[in-house]
Amino acid sequence: MSYATWQVADASHGTNLSQPSDLSSRDYPKALQDQVSIQVQKGSLRDNVERAAQENNWEVIWHADDQYSVLTESTFSGPDFSTVMGQLLSHYHLKASFDDNNCVMTVSAIHKKESTRHARHRASMHKIAKH
Repeated sequence: MSYATWQVADASHGTNLSQPSDLSSRDYPKALQDQVSIQVQKGSLRDNVERAAQENNWEVIWHADDQYSVLTESTFSGPDFSTVMGQLLSHYHLKASFDDNNCVMTVSAIHKKESTRHARHRASMHKIAKH
């Protein structure tokens, strides 16, 4: 994640702007920083999910029948494990439920009918938000 920050050098003398020279992630509040980062490698999605879960002290229950492949290496980052996994699985027809108390993630397929229903719901919510 990149940040661009500008500050007014001297607000009483016009609009002279300067860019801070040494601004790093430690200068931002912890709440705004990513806490979990997962490296996804080429190969089996299930292997990647199980590896990432193990690295973050989570257990995975895999209820998806299909095999999913990761075709390119990438990194997913976010404030917590469930958010990052949600980002990753959103690229597939998969969903996850999380038991935070026991650190158990259950992965299952999104059936076409369910996916269509969710898409219609999102579209109707978008229409409501526009009015």
